[in-house]
Amino acid sequence: MNPFLVAPAASAAASAAKGGVAAASSALTTASSGADFQRYTAGLQASHGVDANQLVGLKSGDLQEKISSLTSSQKISLAQQLVGSTVTVVNQGGQFVQGKAEKLQISHGVPTFQVAGQSYSLSQLASVAKTA
Repeated sequence: MNPFLVAPAASAAASAAKGGVAAASSALTTASSGADFQRYTAGLQASHGVDANQLVGLKSGDLQEKISSLTSSQKISLAQQLVGSTVTVVNQGGQFVQGKAEKLQISHGVPTFQVAGQSYSLSQLASVAKTA
């Protein structure tokens, strides 16, 4: 099982309250427990009001409009919720790639996830078919 980037929800929420996204991002640690990942995601969803299920079935333009209105910490929460979901992304060549979102990474407060071994940002997300 690939490790996910996770942290206890209370710790991340406290860090975010004190220092914003940078502090929350620096509080992330690596763990391999799916249960830890689910608890952390649920904590972020509760504290940031983001639910990936709301994106299922949205057209690409509506999806990008919703994503662009999110704060940095909400984008991180959303990307974490997408791990394990079936998504369609647009690669650099403009082609659609469908697959399972996996291996979340956060660099300088910007989340990316992998689909078919390639990294994608939320701005490249075209659709969400099923959330985990």
